[in-house]
Amino acid sequence: MKRVLPLLVLVCLITSCLPSYIYKKQRLSVHIDGFSYYLVPETNYAEVVGHHRYEDTIAVNLPETIIHNNKKYTVVKVEGFSFAGHNLTSITIPNSVTSIGYGAFSLCSGLISVTIPNSVTSIGEEAFYACTGLTSVTIPNSVTSIGDSAFIYCTSLHTITIPKDMNVLKAFKHCPMLTNIQFTEGIDSLVVIDQYAFAQGVLPICIIPDNVTSIGLGAFSQCKNLHTVTIPTSVKNIEKYAFYGCKSLNTIHYEGTVEQWNQIAKDKNWSMNTPAFQVKCTDGQVMR
Repeated sequence: MKRVLPLLVLVCLITSCLPSYIYKKQRLSVHIDGFSYYLVPETNYAEVVGHHRYEDTIAVNLPETIIHNNKKYTVVKVEGFSFAGHNLTSITIPNSVTSIGYGAFSLCSGLISVTIPNSVTSIGEEAFYACTGLTSVTIPNSVTSIGDSAFIYCTSLHTITIPKDMNVLKAFKHCPMLTNIQFTEGIDSLVVIDQYAFAQGVLPICIIPDNVTSIGLGAFSQCKNLHTVTIPTSVKNIEKYAFYGCKSLNTIHYEGTVEQWNQIAKDKNWSMNTPAFQVKCTDGQVMR
C-alpha cells in the first residue's frame, strides 16, 4: 500500500501537466479564414469555437469543410459561446453541422436572420439568448432537442415553427412579441410543454397538439393577449400557474367530455389571476 500511494501521486502529477486536448479526443486548436476551430484528427471533424472579427458588423457563412495540413475536416458543431456578443447580422449554418452549443449566439443583438439546416439535431440551452433583433425562426424537423431557454429574451421574435419530433418544449420564455406558434403538421412526439415555455408572450391563440400529456409550471403565464386555447384529450396534467395572469383568456376548447375534463389533474392555482372563462367540452361547458 505504501508503494501504491506514491505511484498514484506521480500519475496525477504527470497527467496534470499533459495538454487538455489529450482528454478531448486530441482536439487541436487552429485559426483558418477568420474562424477558430477545434479539430479532431481521429474523426476528421471540426468544431467552430470563435470568430476573429469581433467588433465588425457582419454576415457569417460558416464553411462545411476546412483544410488543415492538407487534410479535410467536416464542420459538425458550433461550440458554446462561439459567437456570443458578436455584431452579427445573419448566420448561415452549413448542412454538415449537427449541434449548436450552449449560448453559441447569445447576446447577438443585431442578429436578424439565422438559417438552421436539416442536419442540426440539437440546439443548446440559451443558444440564442437575448438575440433581440431576431424576428422569426424556422426550426427544421431534424431537430429533436431544444435546450432550456434557447430563445429566451428574443424580444422581437414573433413567429416560430416547431419541428415534429420534439418531445419536450421549454425554449421561448420572455419573448414578448411572440404571436405565432406553428406546430409542424404530423407532430406526434411532443408530450410536454414544459415550465415557462411561452411565458410572457403575446400570442392570442394556441392550439396544443395531440399527444401532449402535460402543461408545465407557468407554461403560458402572463400571456396577456391569450384569449383562446385548444386542449386535446391527451392532456392529463396541468401544473401550477400554467395560465397565470392570462388577462384576456375567455375560452378553453377541450376536445373531450366534461367528465374527462374534470379528471385532468390540475393544480389549484393553474389559472390563478385570470378572469372568469369557460371551458367548452364536446357535451357541455364548465365555468372557471
